[in-house]
Amino acid sequence: MNTLLPKSPSHPHEKGSSLFIILIAVALFAALSYAISQQGGSGNALSQERTRLLASDVIDMGNKLSDTTARLRLKKISNTLLSFENGIVAGYTNPACTLDNCKIFAFDGGGMDWETPTNDVNGAKDWGFTGNIAIQDIGTTNADLVAFLPNLSLALCNRINILIGIYGTGGTPSVLAVASGNKFIGTFTAVPITLSSAPINGQSSACIQVSTATGTAFTGAPLTNNYIYYQVLESR
Repeated sequence: MNTLLPKSPSHPHEKGSSLFIILIAVALFAALSYAISQQGGSGNALSQERTRLLASDVIDMGNKLSDTTARLRLKKISNTLLSFENGIVAGYTNPACTLDNCKIFAFDGGGMDWETPTNDVNGAKDWGFTGNIAIQDIGTTNADLVAFLPNLSLALCNRINILIGIYGTGGTPSVLAVASGNKFIGTFTAVPITLSSAPINGQSSACIQVSTATGTAFTGAPLTNNYIYYQVLESR
């Protein structure tokens, strides 16, 4: 004779636990999907922050060059004696500067080290220095002593101008037809190329777009449609 065993009674709490586990799984899936969807935005934010840091580095270097030039001038070094001679880029020897005290990149002069920018700044293109350029509404109509950094990206150029305060996030660099500059070796041109555009007039530093760049100071840099940062080291 078969004896029927009684069925085990169902436990309501087991059904509740299963439902709770399912809800947790759904919540985790939703959180994972959201995190994946935000990766693109996070990467963009990191890229913008990187660009801002690079822009700050460029501006800081320009300020250091300007401050060092001013220091030497306060020591009664004539602007025609200033020398950008260095061990990296040839052609900056000023024959009138025979001692280190008039050299920007000498320990007994300006005390600066020559710093070639990194690839992510401008493809490792070097700074240039010229006495052939004037900036509108800076000093007189005479040529100024100007440092410049070529081959910047549009994004970096824009960020520089935003940090300087030339325009907001919706602005674009001034487009200038020509910038011409030979390496500074103690002489200023009598008839300079004047860089003039409403946003940069009176600005001692800015980033611009130059349709055509000429002169020995631009050697190694792209000569057409180039985004260039300039820093006036001394107005004249």
